[in-house]
Amino acid sequence: RMLLFSLLCGLMLLLDASLQLCISLPIQSVVDGEPVLYSNEPATEAAAALTAILDVNNRNCSLLEKGCGESLNLEGTEYVQLTPTLVDWRSTSIFSAAPSVFSCLRSGSTVALGFWNSEFCAPAAFFASTHGVLVFGNRAKTPFLSVEERFPLFARTSFSQLLQMTWLAEFMNYLGWGQVSVVLQRGEIGEASSQAFLQQARNKGILVNLETIDDSGGIDFGAVDWVLAFPALSAAVESVKESRTTRIILLDLSAEFVVGFLKAASSTGLNVQAYVWIVAKTPIKDILSLADRERASLPEGLLTGLISVEKPFAEEAAQRLNEERLSRFQENEIRPFLRDLDGEQDPRMDERLVEEVRRGARHMEALYMYDAVWAIALAYAKARREGAGGGAAGPEELLRAIKDLPAFEGLSGPVEFDERADRR
Repeated sequence: RMLLFSLLCGLMLLLDASLQLCISLPIQSVVDGEPVLYSNEPATEAAAALTAILDVNNRNCSLLEKGCGESLNLEGTEYVQLTPTLVDWRSTSIFSAAPSVFSCLRSGSTVALGFWNSEFCAPAAFFASTHGVLVFGNRAKTPFLSVEERFPLFARTSFSQLLQMTWLAEFMNYLGWGQVSVVLQRGEIGEASSQAFLQQARNKGILVNLETIDDSGGIDFGAVDWVLAFPALSAAVESVKESRTTRIILLDLSAEFVVGFLKAASSTGLNVQAYVWIVAKTPIKDILSLADRERASLPEGLLTGLISVEKPFAEEAAQRLNEERLSRFQENEIRPFLRDLDGEQDPRMDERLVEEVRRGARHMEALYMYDAVWAIALAYAKARREGAGGGAAGPEELLRAIKDLPAFEGLSGPVEFDERADRR
């Protein structure tokens, strides 16, 4: 009986040390009843999270700073253990965001990670907060998510566009640029980045001319007459041309509209190479990739003068993640954890999924995901150690610990959070 009692106590301690962590991403779609992989990005982000969970559970800090494993200590010989659930939306509909939170809840998770970009993450985070679930983003960047009154249980390892726009305004002020034109694409939560820049620019005394483009569909780069085909783009170009006092243009546009705007500008006789084009919110790699696909229809030198405020891809860190972890990724590291939007186990997988993961991460969001898992684990240990009687830490306690978490060196660089749980 004493032996049984000891075993039960040990099991209770182990369970008490464990944190159920739900990863929620649109990894696959369903075609003719079978799962079909979307792309490399959500697959590698899911794998990065699962890999980080294994590293946390094994106290393996080889990809981070030395000795960080001791920061996972709760008490005595007890350390944080993470138990994963992976919710695969099997859809890219925005209406999948809230049900995915419900699926996380059904798995017993009060901490959820992922939820793709700002458009998906915002409704998920709002719904999650009403059900006591802490959402941790690795891709969502809109400043809108920093409003604590609306999203009281939200944190992220991706950099908020508010921080990016603050950097940009300070950079312009340092260079003595007193005026800038902003071309804004309506129809996305990303509009908040332009509003953030307007606020920061005004604080620095920078004059801003604002031009908006309605998001009215895709762009045919093979169109002959761009003025007739895309009047909204052409009108924005004319506005830029008329603003002769500045050659500094901030493009708060999707990759497609950045390339489309520059082609429209070139086709109407604007010397695009005489301007500085600053891209907000859209990774420069996405623009270059699109321009490469459409190069037959684009004039030479179209992207000259294009710069971005996005954090550059950490190639060396990604290479370490890929070579030491993802290249060895196994099917049994993901299949047992797969659930659908109803919270039911659904181990079906596109056979290309593991193969794509082994090809490696080629974007910062996978590194943000890996670091997010470690931030959650370190904050959970901190909350448990500092909590009354060493009891379990709920979402509110965990969020407070995240805000106060000492900086650590992650794959994506130094990881530290401000009073809003945004990354510094």
